Amino acid sequence: MHTPPSGSSSISECKQISGVKSLSSKLIGDTSMKRIDSLGSAVAAKSLAETVAAPQEYVTTEEKEIKELEQKVEENLPRTGLSAWEQQLKDANISKQEAAKVLDAILTRGIYEEIYKYGPTVFKFRTRTATDADRVIEMLQEFEPRTSVALQHLITRINVASSLSSYGDRVFSFSPNTDNNRALLDTEFNERYLFISNIPQPVFFAMTQVLEKFDKKVSLCCDPRSLENF
Repeated sequence: MHTPPSGSSSISECKQISGVKSLSSKLIGDTSMKRIDSLGSAVAAKSLAETVAAPQEYVTTEEKEIKELEQKVEENLPRTGLSAWEQQLKDANISKQEAAKVLDAILTRGIYEEIYKYGPTVFKFRTRTATDADRVIEMLQEFEPRTSVALQHLITRINVASSLSSYGDRVFSFSPNTDNNRALLDTEFNERYLFISNIPQPVFFAMTQVLEKFDKKVSLCCDPRSLENF
C-alpha cells in the first residue's frame, strides 16, 4: 500500500481550506452587496417620496422683485383707524385683552389703578377725574407761572397729587365725586399735594416719568379708534 508523503497531504488540506474560505467570502460579499443595494433602494425611494410630497417652489428674480414691491406698497398704504390703533398697541407691548380690561375698569368702577415699585417703595397711581382737570386750570390761574419750566412743573406736581392713591404704608382718601362735596375733594387733594413736597427729588422725578407712561397707556387703551364703527 502506497502512503503519500506527509508534505503533500498538508498542501492538499491547505488548498481545500483556502477554497472553502474563498467560497465563504464570496457568499458573504454577495449577501452584503444585496443588503447595501436594498438599503440604497429604500433611501432612494424615501427621498423620492419626500420630493413628490413637498415639491420645491422656484421663484424667479423678477417674481421676487414684484413681491418685494407689493410688500413696500402695502406698508406705505394709509392704515384705517382701527388698524392704526392695533399697531400702536403692539408697539407699546399692550395686548387687546389688556386694553379691554383698562377700559372696562374705567367704565364700571370709574377708575383704573396700577401698582409700581421703586426700590423698596411701592406706590399706586389711579386715573384722574374731570374735577382734577378743573383744579389744574384753577391752580394755574391762581399761581400764574411765568416760565414754561415753572408751568410744566406745576402741572406735573398737580397731576401726581391727583393720581397718587398710596405711597408705602400711606393710603390716601378719594371720596366719590358728587355735586356738593367739592370742598372735601379739595381737602383730600391738599393732603396729597403737601405729602409729595416731602418726597426726595429723585424719587419725585421718577414718579413723574411713571405717571407719564401710565397716562399714555390709559389714553391708548381708551382710544375711540378701538371701536370698529368709529
